[in-house]
Amino acid sequence: MLRTRHDGVMETGDSAPRLRAVMAMITAACACFVLWPVAQAHAAPLTFSVDSPAGVTEGNPGTAGSIVFTVKLSEAAGNTVTVDVHTSSVTATSSLDFFAVPSTTLTFAPGETEKTVTVQLVGDETDEPDESFTLQLTNATGGATIPPPAFGTGTIIDDDPPPTVSIADASVTEQSNATSLMAFKISLSRASAKTVTVKWATADGTATAPADYTQTNNQITFSPGTVSQNITVQIVGDTVDETDETFTVTLSDPTNATIAAGTATGTIRDDDGPSITITGATVTEGASGTSTVARLTVALGAVSPQDVSVAYATANGSATAPEDYTAIPAGQRLTIPAGQLVGTIDVLVHGDDVDEADENLSVNLTSPQGGNITAATGTVTITDDDPTPSVVAFDTTLLEGTGVANAATVTVGLTTASNRALTATYETRDGTAQAGVDYARQSGSLVFNPGEKTKVVTIPIGADSAIEEDESFSLVVTDTAETGRTAVATIRILDDDLTPAATPNLSISDGTPVREGDSGTTDAEFTVRLDAPLTRHVTVRYATEPGSATSPEDFEATDGVLTFVPGQTVQTVEVPVKGDKRIESNHDFTVKLSEPYNARLAKATGLGIIVDDDAGLDRLAVPGKAIRATSLLCRRSSSKSCAGLLVRWGAVVNGTMRVDVDAYLPAKKTKSTTKTKSKAKSSASKRRLRLMRRTYKVKRGSASRRVRRSGSSAAR
Repeated sequence: MLRTRHDGVMETGDSAPRLRAVMAMITAACACFVLWPVAQAHAAPLTFSVDSPAGVTEGNPGTAGSIVFTVKLSEAAGNTVTVDVHTSSVTATSSLDFFAVPSTTLTFAPGETEKTVTVQLVGDETDEPDESFTLQLTNATGGATIPPPAFGTGTIIDDDPPPTVSIADASVTEQSNATSLMAFKISLSRASAKTVTVKWATADGTATAPADYTQTNNQITFSPGTVSQNITVQIVGDTVDETDETFTVTLSDPTNATIAAGTATGTIRDDDGPSITITGATVTEGASGTSTVARLTVALGAVSPQDVSVAYATANGSATAPEDYTAIPAGQRLTIPAGQLVGTIDVLVHGDDVDEADENLSVNLTSPQGGNITAATGTVTITDDDPTPSVVAFDTTLLEGTGVANAATVTVGLTTASNRALTATYETRDGTAQAGVDYARQSGSLVFNPGEKTKVVTIPIGADSAIEEDESFSLVVTDTAETGRTAVATIRILDDDLTPAATPNLSISDGTPVREGDSGTTDAEFTVRLDAPLTRHVTVRYATEPGSATSPEDFEATDGVLTFVPGQTVQTVEVPVKGDKRIESNHDFTVKLSEPYNARLAKATGLGIIVDDDAGLDRLAVPGKAIRATSLLCRRSSSKSCAGLLVRWGAVVNGTMRVDVDAYLPAKKTKSTTKTKSKAKSSASKRRLRLMRRTYKVKRGSASRRVRRSGSSAAR
């Protein structure tokens, strides 16, 4: 055995068999290295190829198919091999017929020999030739090559039926002693990618060639994508009044199409008939919810041996459908039979309750047959019958202002909205308020646009600090319509310079006791006073209220309003007291003040006393002792005199009558509290008097008229 030492010297051993094996391996390796280029020189080269698959039907949008290409390597390689592929258009167009495959690398691992590429098609419904595209191979690597042809072809087979071809009827007015052209429209049911042709020829009907038209035979060609074309036939005019005439055009021998409607009728309308005119109409619109017929007349200039017809339709003017009338759409025809001269067209007009200008619409004639239109438009005038709205102006009240100017805003309006523009003029006029002092004079005009109902006029108000009467002036508004109506608004300026400190007090006195008498009336007088004069009016309401006296038995109920003119401080209220002969107690009532204006109430209630002066059946009277005793009470009071004496007669019981003699004395002045004030409202002291009473009994038939005192009561 040979081995190498670390110093590089070969040495032998006893491993001879192992050495022989190693030498054999080295010999074999050398032989392979020498023979490998020779073997390579004789092996087949690696090549790429792609097949052309069978054609695929394109399908419709959403249901299109696909074409699958197979890319092959001539034999398996011991190493990785690649090739690039991409699609290319031929007669098929990318995006329209197929989805393009951009340059893509196919990688063949060792041992692989085939790869597939799928191309998605785009379906359509257009008749067209079969189309194609290719899958190109480029840039082979890994020792492979691409021999010609370096592509595969994909064929898209069209599956769409050819379009159908049709011809439409046509008509034309012949023109007197002149030629004209009648155009017939020939159409394909859909576009085609192929060239389509079809032959056509005229044939006589009631119209004959060459007297009425020129006979023609021809062919029409549709280029790819074209769907309609016109053919024309020459029409020969004349001056004979005759019926309309017809001939036909027939299609034949189509290529790349089939015939659907192959015959069309050409109508030659006679233009030698009478003139056709239409006249307008005028109607009143009526109220809302009603309708009125406007009838227009269509007339011929002469009788015709044939029916004469004309198309008509309505058109909006200032009147609009469907609000103002029912529209007549295009396509309606009026026929005037042979031998007649007149026909009518009716338009339904709708009423409303809106003021507006008169409105109009038109009826237009077109497409005459058997005559010539000389007046094509008839006007329908709708006369408005709704009243013009009246102008109104609204009163307003405002504070004058102290030191700061104010402004009055007056609303001016119409009683109802109008559909037309209305104009009104306005101007201010003095009242107790004067222009230039209390307000700024204003004048001008207002325009109410259609649908508007209100406008505002602003008037500056002058401010001051003087206590004065409330003042007023007016705004006069006049509409400029044919009515010339006028509205007046009053502007009231409230003086706001009266402060609480400057406000005077109102008081009412108690009435002096009144003897009722036996009949008729006697006035009880109450004095109402202001404690200071004022430079403006003061008012207060007064009214009687019953006490022990009632109305209408004892007095006449009275109420009203007292007015103090500037500077006045005293007014009188008179209440009629009724006389009678009844023996009764003295009784009372009150007069109350309320609702003061420009003043405040200091004493709001006055007491009225009715003194009974009737004797009893036995001529009993208050004895002098009783009078003296009661008078003594008056003299002993702090007041200089009594407010009055009242004698109250009671009923007679067992021959004895009770007599109450009362003295009303001025109330003592005491400090009031909230509690005592509350009690005073329900007691006699609210009359500002205090009562002292003595009670006596008088026997019927007493010769000496002596009176026995039975008791007394203290002041209440």
